Amino acid sequence: MGHKYIDQDVVPAILSSDVEDNLIELYFDDEPLESILYGVNQRKPSPANLFRAARICINGVINSFNEGNVPKFIAAASALGNTDMEISAQTCSILAGAIGAFFPYYPNPVMPYDLGPLKELLEKIWTIAAQSGDDDLQDKTGSLLFRWYEHHGRYEEARKVLARLIEIATEKGNRRGEALYLNNLGFEYLLESRWSEAIPYFEEATQLFMEADITFEMMNARANCWICRFEAGDFGDISSTEADVKEIMDFFTGSGRWYERKALVLMAKIEERKGNSEGAAQLVGRAIESAKNSNTRYPELDAKYLRALLEAQ
Repeated sequence: MGHKYIDQDVVPAILSSDVEDNLIELYFDDEPLESILYGVNQRKPSPANLFRAARICINGVINSFNEGNVPKFIAAASALGNTDMEISAQTCSILAGAIGAFFPYYPNPVMPYDLGPLKELLEKIWTIAAQSGDDDLQDKTGSLLFRWYEHHGRYEEARKVLARLIEIATEKGNRRGEALYLNNLGFEYLLESRWSEAIPYFEEATQLFMEADITFEMMNARANCWICRFEAGDFGDISSTEADVKEIMDFFTGSGRWYERKALVLMAKIEERKGNSEGAAQLVGRAIESAKNSNTRYPELDAKYLRALLEAQ
């Protein structure tokens, strides 16, 4: 499943060019007495709205979003993130919604834009969310920040954010969220090729999904677990392993999502293990085809595997 640029439907209706302007204008009565009595060193009173100073930057972010200009939006968001201006928790939620409208929430995405400059703003709103004690805001912003870290190879930092998201989900009794983040946590280890460390998280996620009767995610977590086991050289009993992987493959076949290629590649690994490189190559070809419109790098990665199989024939 690909990502959109820009999906306005996921952003609150409050998103407008005067987000902070809608607040009542208040000022502190802090003008020195001598200024009031004698007109000495007169100055304007200080604005009482602590978030007012960030208004211009925020408006720049919102305006560029509304224009559908992603590069301009990223530049404006970067400028805001690199200031020490105060931002309200409500505005953080709006900004997170805007970023999430085009941000890829899945691993190995094709990146049509450089999302690097978003780091400071994402970290800023994550910090504000944590300080506010708003669990929903932490979930919303943390989901973006851990993916940013992941997309930029900063897996340990991604895991720290995910650990907090798992805590929140567990405290709230959100078993689905807990399982999803456990699966994500395992994937951060998978992306580092730390197979043995990833497996327990996938196993725990699989169990939680099964208990919650969330079949799609359960099958995905099972597939992730097999990826790690195969990469670690553990194929178990090949017959029972093949039956398990075939069940996963049959489930995802025709789903129209890139998850299908995951199961096809797993079955290709089994065929390769059995010495059937031709059958493995056919399966990888199907995997490439299934993910061609996924906006991920999987077709590119699978093509390398296919070339290796063809060279071995």
